[in-house]
Amino acid sequence: TDPTEYWLQQLQAVPVYGNQHPAIVTAVEQRQFSALLKSGETVNVPWEGMNWAYTFRSRNEAWPPPQQAADAVQIGDLIRVKQGQQHWELGQVPDIQGALISLSPSDGAVLALVGGYDFRRSQVNRVLQARPPGSNFKPFLYGAALEHGYSPASTINDAPITRGDYRPNNYDNTFLGPVTLRYALKESRNVPAVRLYDQLGSSKVLPFAAKFGFQTQNYPRNDLTVALGSQDVQPLELVTAYAAIANGGYKVDPWFIKQINSLADGVIFQSIPSIVCEDCSQSHDESAEVIVPAPRIIDSRVAYILNSMLRSVIEEGSGNRVQRELARGDLMGKTGTTNGPQELWFSGFNQDLVTTVFVGFDTPEPLGEREQGATIAVPIWIDYMRSALADTPEASMSRPDGIVDRLIDKTTGAVATPGDSNSMFEYFRAENAPQMAGDQLPGVELDEEASEELATETIF
Repeated sequence: TDPTEYWLQQLQAVPVYGNQHPAIVTAVEQRQFSALLKSGETVNVPWEGMNWAYTFRSRNEAWPPPQQAADAVQIGDLIRVKQGQQHWELGQVPDIQGALISLSPSDGAVLALVGGYDFRRSQVNRVLQARPPGSNFKPFLYGAALEHGYSPASTINDAPITRGDYRPNNYDNTFLGPVTLRYALKESRNVPAVRLYDQLGSSKVLPFAAKFGFQTQNYPRNDLTVALGSQDVQPLELVTAYAAIANGGYKVDPWFIKQINSLADGVIFQSIPSIVCEDCSQSHDESAEVIVPAPRIIDSRVAYILNSMLRSVIEEGSGNRVQRELARGDLMGKTGTTNGPQELWFSGFNQDLVTTVFVGFDTPEPLGEREQGATIAVPIWIDYMRSALADTPEASMSRPDGIVDRLIDKTTGAVATPGDSNSMFEYFRAENAPQMAGDQLPGVELDEEASEELATETIF
């Protein structure tokens, strides 16, 4: 008997999630198969639409690759298919979830929000679910260092460090010795970040992070893992914090609704967001709408140097895929990967748009040992930003007064002389800039307890 009617009845009970349509395999050939959709349409899936379906062995391995269609599907299988650009493809509804949130740095307006794979499958808004951000938190550690006298050329020792039972390691299990802060952030080196946090102390890092909206009153005061993003943060909180870097150091609050109108009463709600406006008092027209200036939370020079350091992440570091694919000179950002890895992140921006992407299971569990923020979160961010920034001019923060540059050695951070092959121009706040080759970089403000420990520390 023809099973088509029975199959159609079964398909009616299976919902479409995202672009993944339920289908039942009706015919299998050497390099293609046919499948029945719940609409009654039969579609053909060629080899190019199914040859990704390696045999699943574990979260870390899929092998061997299919050699024929029958290696992936059999007649009567309930599967998922999706419409590709050229043909239908074998698909799957992922167990993994994610979120994307995009704001305007100038006033905090929420421009895009994705709370999960499909609302019909799960109504949880993961933009509001707090998870550890990993290295996505590091810019705020380095920003605290800049505020307290460090520069991108300051060096920090990438060497083993032990505090009690805690002994952090780098992703590649190597140590490089002294590295500049710019290099440490660009390459997302964990040990230098922990050392930097240890030197500054929570008394300097946490108040700095609190200015961006992090709930640091709940953070432990004696836990070096804070440097590596161990404390839970909502994607909405994280993107709001990055907005303050993107806009030059102003705190904006996210908002969704601009205005509510009633047929009977006209306007019954009007949002009045804080707006980044350096000269509001001089330019404000009394007849115009009310303007609430966003408060400045960090020195514009700190924001500018931090923008520059995060630009290095895109040009040469863990976010370099952004530059390869979007080829814009105004994009900055930082990846994040937690232990496991269990959470993958990327936050990036230009002056007009800031976007954070999170990927992970709802119940934290490893995603696969080879996965990183750079391999999963970055491509999602790129796909969104490619459309969001299409046909828009580049927009970067203007260089503020009080910034100077010096030619330095990329490796040592020391002032270099013209002609040095390993040199680059580095940004400094004027009061922190060395004057000539051979000068030492100005001193930094260390936590008193950290200073005592550094004097006697054994690193090997």
